[in-house]
Amino acid sequence: MNGLRIKMLHVPWLMVFQLVIIATVASYVHLQSAALQRERYIREVNMPEVAEEAALDRTKRQTTGYTDRFYATQCGYEIKAKPEGPSIEVLGVGLQYPDATLKAAKLVHLMVRFMSRSVFLRLANQSAVGLFSVQALPANVFNEFKLNMPLECAANCRVITFSNGSTYDCSGWCTSPEYPYNSPSYPINYLWAYGNMSRAFVVETNVVCQGFNPSGGTENYLIREFGLNIVTRALDDDIMSNLDLAYQDSVAQERYKDLKNVYDYFAKGTLAWFNGVIRNDLGGVACSSNPGVAGSNLCETGYDQRNYIKQKDAKLYKVLNHVYNSDRGYLAAGASTCIW
Repeated sequence: MNGLRIKMLHVPWLMVFQLVIIATVASYVHLQSAALQRERYIREVNMPEVAEEAALDRTKRQTTGYTDRFYATQCGYEIKAKPEGPSIEVLGVGLQYPDATLKAAKLVHLMVRFMSRSVFLRLANQSAVGLFSVQALPANVFNEFKLNMPLECAANCRVITFSNGSTYDCSGWCTSPEYPYNSPSYPINYLWAYGNMSRAFVVETNVVCQGFNPSGGTENYLIREFGLNIVTRALDDDIMSNLDLAYQDSVAQERYKDLKNVYDYFAKGTLAWFNGVIRNDLGGVACSSNPGVAGSNLCETGYDQRNYIKQKDAKLYKVLNHVYNSDRGYLAAGASTCIW
Protein backbone atom coordinates (compact mmCIF):
# COMPACT_ATOMS: atom_id res chain seq x y z
CA MET A 1 0.00 0.00 0.00
CA ASN A 2 2.84 2.37 0.89
CA GLY A 3 4.60 1.47 -2.35
CA LEU A 4 1.45 2.29 -4.32
CA ARG A 5 1.15 5.62 -2.52
CA ILE A 6 4.79 6.49 -3.37
CA LYS A 7 4.19 5.72 -7.05
CA MET A 8 1.06 7.86 -7.09
CA LEU A 9 2.95 10.75 -5.48
CA HIS A 10 5.69 10.55 -8.10
CA VAL A 11 3.37 10.63 -11.11
CA PRO A 12 2.56 14.38 -10.87
CA TRP A 13 6.26 15.23 -10.59
CA LEU A 14 6.94 13.23 -13.73
CA MET A 15 4.20 15.12 -15.54
CA VAL A 16 5.65 18.45 -14.37
CA PHE A 17 9.08 17.43 -15.59
CA GLN A 18 7.66 16.49 -18.99
CA LEU A 19 5.85 19.84 -19.23
CA VAL A 20 9.07 21.70 -18.40
CA ILE A 21 10.88 19.81 -21.17
CA ILE A 22 8.11 20.62 -23.66
CA ALA A 23 8.09 24.31 -22.66
CA THR A 24 11.88 24.53 -22.95
CA VAL A 25 11.85 23.03 -26.44
CA ALA A 26 9.03 25.34 -27.51
CA SER A 27 10.90 28.36 -26.16
CA TYR A 28 14.05 27.31 -28.01
CA VAL A 29 12.13 26.86 -31.26
CA HIS A 30 10.54 30.31 -30.79
CA LEU A 31 13.93 31.94 -30.20
CA GLN A 32 15.41 30.19 -33.23
CA SER A 33 12.47 31.35 -35.34
CA ALA A 34 12.88 34.93 -34.11
CA ALA A 35 16.60 34.82 -34.86
CA LEU A 36 15.94 33.60 -38.40
CA GLN A 37 13.33 36.31 -38.90
CA ARG A 38 15.80 38.95 -37.71
CA GLU A 39 18.47 37.68 -40.10
CA ARG A 40 15.98 37.66 -42.99
CA TYR A 41 14.89 41.24 -42.40
CA ILE A 42 18.45 42.46 -42.02
CA ARG A 43 19.37 40.66 -45.22
CA GLU A 44 16.39 41.96 -47.19
CA VAL A 45 16.24 45.52 -45.90
CA ASN A 46 19.73 46.58 -44.87
CA MET A 47 21.94 44.93 -47.46
CA PRO A 48 22.69 47.14 -50.48
CA GLU A 49 22.98 44.22 -52.89
CA VAL A 50 19.25 43.50 -52.58
CA ALA A 51 17.62 43.93 -55.96
CA GLU A 52 15.84 47.27 -56.27
CA GLU A 53 12.80 45.60 -57.83
CA ALA A 54 12.46 43.23 -54.88
CA ALA A 55 12.61 46.15 -52.46
CA LEU A 56 9.83 47.91 -54.33
CA ASP A 57 7.73 44.74 -54.39
CA ARG A 58 8.08 44.49 -50.61
CA THR A 59 6.90 48.03 -50.03
CA LYS A 60 4.01 47.72 -52.46
CA ARG A 61 2.53 45.07 -50.19
CA GLN A 62 2.28 47.75 -47.51
CA THR A 63 -0.87 49.35 -48.93
CA THR A 64 -3.03 49.52 -45.82
CA GLY A 65 -2.45 50.29 -42.18
CA TYR A 66 -3.00 52.86 -39.48
CA THR A 67 -2.25 56.47 -40.32
CA ASP A 68 -2.35 58.85 -37.39
CA ARG A 69 -1.07 62.27 -36.37
CA PHE A 70 -0.43 63.90 -33.01
CA TYR A 71 1.26 67.10 -31.93
CA ALA A 72 3.66 67.07 -28.99
CA THR A 73 4.24 70.21 -26.95
CA GLN A 74 5.97 70.98 -23.67
CA CYS A 75 2.59 70.59 -21.96
CA GLY A 76 1.07 67.51 -23.61
CA TYR A 77 0.98 65.05 -26.49
CA GLU A 78 -2.59 63.79 -27.05
CA ILE A 79 -3.27 66.67 -29.42
CA LYS A 80 -4.93 65.81 -32.73
CA ALA A 81 -5.31 69.29 -34.23
CA LYS A 82 -2.29 71.50 -34.77
CA PRO A 83 -2.16 73.95 -31.85
CA GLU A 84 -1.59 77.66 -32.25
CA GLY A 85 1.57 77.53 -30.18
CA PRO A 86 4.84 75.71 -30.97
CA SER A 87 4.58 71.94 -31.39
CA ILE A 88 6.28 68.90 -32.90
CA GLU A 89 4.26 66.94 -35.45
CA VAL A 90 4.40 63.15 -35.01
CA LEU A 91 3.01 61.40 -38.09
CA GLY A 92 2.61 57.63 -38.53
CA VAL A 93 1.86 56.30 -42.02
CA GLY A 94 0.72 52.77 -42.91
CA LEU A 95 1.43 51.36 -39.46
CA GLN A 96 0.58 47.93 -38.09
CA TYR A 97 0.36 49.01 -34.44
CA PRO A 98 -2.49 51.48 -33.78
CA ASP A 99 -0.91 52.98 -30.64
CA ALA A 100 2.56 53.57 -32.12
CA THR A 101 2.03 57.21 -33.11
CA LEU A 102 0.59 58.20 -29.74
CA LYS A 103 3.40 56.43 -27.91
CA ALA A 104 5.98 58.23 -30.06
CA ALA A 105 4.26 61.57 -29.38
CA LYS A 106 4.42 60.90 -25.66
CA LEU A 107 8.15 60.18 -25.85
CA VAL A 108 8.77 63.38 -27.81
CA HIS A 109 6.81 65.26 -25.14
CA LEU A 110 8.95 63.70 -22.40
CA MET A 111 12.09 64.79 -24.24
CA VAL A 112 11.00 68.41 -24.67
CA ARG A 113 8.82 69.18 -21.64
CA PHE A 114 11.67 70.53 -19.46
CA MET A 115 13.69 71.81 -22.41
CA SER A 116 14.98 75.35 -22.57
CA ARG A 117 12.17 77.38 -24.15
CA SER A 118 14.45 79.00 -26.73
CA VAL A 119 15.72 75.58 -27.83
CA PHE A 120 12.18 74.23 -28.08
CA LEU A 121 11.03 77.18 -30.21
CA ARG A 122 13.82 76.59 -32.72
CA LEU A 123 13.13 72.85 -32.68
CA ALA A 124 9.39 73.28 -33.26
CA ASN A 125 10.08 75.48 -36.28
CA GLN A 126 12.38 72.99 -37.97
CA SER A 127 11.65 69.45 -36.80
CA ALA A 128 9.03 66.69 -36.94
CA VAL A 129 8.84 62.91 -36.47
CA GLY A 130 7.67 60.20 -38.87
CA LEU A 131 6.94 56.51 -38.21
CA PHE A 132 6.86 53.81 -40.87
CA SER A 133 6.15 50.08 -40.75
CA VAL A 134 8.81 47.40 -40.83
CA GLN A 135 7.69 46.34 -44.33
CA ALA A 136 8.02 49.83 -45.80
CA LEU A 137 10.81 52.16 -46.84
CA PRO A 138 10.43 55.78 -45.70
CA ALA A 139 10.72 57.24 -49.21
CA ASN A 140 7.67 55.21 -50.24
CA VAL A 141 5.41 56.67 -47.56
CA PHE A 142 6.81 60.14 -46.81
CA ASN A 143 6.90 62.71 -49.60
CA GLU A 144 9.51 64.88 -47.88
CA PHE A 145 11.88 61.91 -47.69
CA LYS A 146 11.32 61.12 -51.36
CA LEU A 147 11.72 64.74 -52.44
CA ASN A 148 14.99 65.06 -50.53
CA MET A 149 16.73 62.26 -52.41
CA PRO A 150 16.91 61.05 -56.05
CA LEU A 151 14.67 58.00 -56.48
CA GLU A 152 17.45 56.34 -58.49
CA CYS A 153 19.46 56.24 -55.27
CA ALA A 154 16.74 54.72 -53.10
CA ALA A 155 18.24 51.25 -53.10
CA ASN A 156 21.92 51.46 -53.97
CA CYS A 157 25.17 53.34 -53.46
CA ARG A 158 26.52 52.89 -56.96
CA VAL A 159 26.99 55.13 -59.99
CA ILE A 160 23.79 54.94 -62.03
CA THR A 161 24.10 54.87 -65.82
CA PHE A 162 21.04 56.09 -67.72
CA SER A 163 19.94 55.01 -71.20
CA ASN A 164 21.30 58.22 -72.73
CA GLY A 165 24.75 57.46 -71.35
CA SER A 166 24.70 60.04 -68.55
CA THR A 167 25.58 58.97 -65.01
CA TYR A 168 24.71 59.89 -61.43
CA ASP A 169 26.78 58.99 -58.37
CA CYS A 170 24.51 57.76 -55.56
CA SER A 171 27.25 57.48 -52.95
CA GLY A 172 26.28 60.88 -51.59
CA TRP A 173 22.86 59.46 -50.69
CA CYS A 174 24.28 56.65 -48.61
CA THR A 175 25.29 56.91 -45.01
CA SER A 176 28.76 58.31 -44.53
CA PRO A 177 31.35 57.40 -41.90
CA GLU A 178 30.41 60.68 -40.19
CA TYR A 179 26.76 59.67 -39.72
CA PRO A 180 26.29 58.06 -36.28
CA TYR A 181 25.98 54.28 -36.03
CA ASN A 182 25.71 53.35 -39.71
CA SER A 183 27.86 51.79 -42.39
CA PRO A 184 28.71 54.01 -45.39
CA SER A 185 27.45 51.23 -47.68
CA TYR A 186 23.78 51.57 -46.68
CA PRO A 187 21.37 53.77 -48.65
CA ILE A 188 19.64 56.08 -46.18
CA ASN A 189 16.28 54.76 -47.41
CA TYR A 190 17.20 51.31 -46.07
CA LEU A 191 17.90 52.38 -42.50
CA TRP A 192 15.55 51.59 -39.63
CA ALA A 193 15.91 55.17 -38.41
CA TYR A 194 17.29 58.38 -39.86
CA GLY A 195 17.47 61.78 -38.19
CA ASN A 196 19.48 63.92 -40.59
CA MET A 197 16.47 65.55 -42.26
CA SER A 198 13.97 68.01 -40.83
CA ARG A 199 11.79 65.00 -39.95
CA ALA A 200 13.31 62.18 -37.88
CA PHE A 201 12.18 58.83 -39.33
CA VAL A 202 11.88 55.71 -37.15
CA VAL A 203 10.45 52.23 -37.71
CA GLU A 204 7.35 51.75 -35.53
CA THR A 205 8.38 48.40 -34.03
CA ASN A 206 11.31 50.06 -32.27
CA VAL A 207 8.89 52.47 -30.58
CA VAL A 208 6.31 49.90 -29.48
CA CYS A 209 8.92 47.17 -28.82
CA GLN A 210 6.75 44.55 -30.48
CA GLY A 211 7.22 42.36 -33.52
CA PHE A 212 10.59 42.63 -35.23
CA ASN A 213 12.54 45.27 -33.32
CA PRO A 214 15.88 45.87 -35.08
CA SER A 215 17.56 46.87 -31.80
CA GLY A 216 16.11 43.90 -29.92
CA GLY A 217 14.84 46.36 -27.31
CA THR A 218 18.35 47.45 -26.35
CA GLU A 219 18.25 50.92 -27.90
CA ASN A 220 15.52 53.47 -28.55
CA TYR A 221 16.02 54.83 -32.07
CA LEU A 222 13.54 57.67 -31.61
CA ILE A 223 15.54 59.08 -28.70
CA ARG A 224 18.74 58.75 -30.72
CA GLU A 225 17.52 60.23 -34.00
CA PHE A 226 15.43 62.98 -32.42
CA GLY A 227 18.54 63.89 -30.43
CA LEU A 228 20.42 64.15 -33.72
CA ASN A 229 17.60 66.33 -35.05
CA ILE A 230 18.00 68.60 -32.03
CA VAL A 231 21.76 69.02 -32.28
CA THR A 232 21.66 69.79 -36.01
CA ARG A 233 18.69 72.19 -35.94
CA ALA A 234 17.86 73.61 -32.53
CA LEU A 235 21.05 74.57 -30.70
CA ASP A 236 22.33 78.14 -30.87
CA ASP A 237 25.96 79.14 -31.39
CA ASP A 238 26.75 79.39 -27.67
CA ILE A 239 25.42 75.90 -26.91
CA MET A 240 27.20 74.44 -29.94
CA SER A 241 30.43 76.12 -28.84
CA ASN A 242 30.15 74.58 -25.36
CA LEU A 243 29.27 71.21 -26.88
CA ASP A 244 32.26 71.35 -29.20
CA LEU A 245 34.56 72.22 -26.28
CA ALA A 246 33.16 69.26 -24.33
CA TYR A 247 33.67 66.97 -27.33
CA GLN A 248 37.26 68.12 -27.93
CA ASP A 249 38.06 67.64 -24.24
CA SER A 250 36.59 64.12 -24.27
CA VAL A 251 38.60 63.23 -27.36
CA ALA A 252 41.79 64.61 -25.80
CA GLN A 253 41.16 62.71 -22.56
CA GLU A 254 40.16 59.54 -24.47
CA ARG A 255 37.06 59.17 -22.31
CA TYR A 256 35.09 57.24 -24.89
CA LYS A 257 35.64 54.85 -27.75
CA ASP A 258 34.66 55.27 -31.40
CA LEU A 259 33.16 58.76 -31.32
CA LYS A 260 32.64 59.82 -34.93
CA ASN A 261 32.04 63.53 -34.39
CA VAL A 262 30.34 66.07 -32.13
CA TYR A 263 26.90 65.01 -33.41
CA ASP A 264 27.55 61.38 -32.53
CA TYR A 265 28.75 62.59 -29.12
CA PHE A 266 25.51 64.48 -28.47
CA ALA A 267 23.27 61.69 -29.80
CA LYS A 268 24.91 59.12 -27.53
CA GLY A 269 24.70 61.51 -24.61
CA THR A 270 21.00 61.98 -25.36
CA LEU A 271 20.46 58.21 -25.32
CA ALA A 272 22.04 57.98 -21.88
CA TRP A 273 20.26 61.08 -20.57
CA PHE A 274 16.86 59.57 -21.35
CA ASN A 275 17.81 56.04 -20.30
CA GLY A 276 17.31 54.91 -23.89
CA VAL A 277 20.05 52.31 -24.22
CA ILE A 278 21.03 49.08 -22.50
CA ARG A 279 23.59 48.03 -25.09
CA ASN A 280 27.14 47.31 -24.00
CA ASP A 281 28.86 48.90 -27.02
CA LEU A 282 28.06 52.61 -26.72
CA GLY A 283 31.69 53.49 -26.26
CA GLY A 284 31.42 54.39 -22.58
CA VAL A 285 28.95 57.29 -22.78
CA ALA A 286 26.32 55.29 -20.90
CA CYS A 287 27.24 53.41 -17.74
CA SER A 288 25.67 50.26 -19.19
CA SER A 289 28.67 50.27 -21.51
CA ASN A 290 31.10 48.78 -18.99
CA PRO A 291 29.70 45.49 -17.67
CA GLY A 292 32.25 43.50 -15.75
CA VAL A 293 34.72 46.38 -15.42
CA ALA A 294 35.92 46.92 -11.86
CA GLY A 295 34.23 49.88 -10.22
CA SER A 296 31.65 50.24 -12.97
CA ASN A 297 28.06 49.35 -12.19
CA LEU A 298 25.18 48.97 -14.60
CA CYS A 299 22.72 51.84 -14.43
CA GLU A 300 19.14 50.91 -13.69
CA THR A 301 17.47 54.32 -13.94
CA GLY A 302 17.74 57.51 -15.93
CA TYR A 303 18.87 59.29 -12.76
CA ASP A 304 21.78 56.83 -12.45
CA GLN A 305 22.69 57.39 -16.10
CA ARG A 306 22.78 61.15 -15.61
CA ASN A 307 24.91 60.89 -12.49
CA TYR A 308 27.31 58.69 -14.41
CA ILE A 309 27.69 61.37 -17.10
CA LYS A 310 28.07 64.06 -14.43
CA GLN A 311 30.95 62.20 -12.80
CA LYS A 312 32.67 61.13 -15.99
CA ASP A 313 32.09 64.11 -18.28
CA ALA A 314 30.98 67.25 -16.45
CA LYS A 315 31.08 69.40 -19.59
CA LEU A 316 28.75 67.10 -21.52
CA TYR A 317 26.47 66.90 -18.50
CA LYS A 318 26.27 70.70 -18.37
CA VAL A 319 25.22 70.90 -22.04
CA LEU A 320 22.63 68.13 -21.79
CA ASN A 321 21.27 69.53 -18.53
CA HIS A 322 20.85 72.96 -20.10
CA VAL A 323 19.26 71.72 -23.33
CA TYR A 324 16.88 69.13 -21.90
CA ASN A 325 16.29 70.26 -18.31
CA SER A 326 16.85 74.04 -18.29
CA ASP A 327 19.69 73.41 -15.81
CA ARG A 328 17.49 71.35 -13.46
CA GLY A 329 19.08 67.92 -13.63
CA TYR A 330 16.94 66.57 -10.81
CA LEU A 331 13.83 66.54 -13.05
CA ALA A 332 13.31 62.97 -14.25
CA ALA A 333 12.10 62.36 -17.80
CA GLY A 334 10.46 59.00 -17.15
CA ALA A 335 11.71 57.54 -20.43
CA SER A 336 13.53 54.29 -21.25
CA THR A 337 14.18 51.96 -24.16
CA CYS A 338 10.63 50.59 -24.29
CA ILE A 339 8.48 51.81 -21.38
CA TRP A 340 7.29 55.35 -20.68
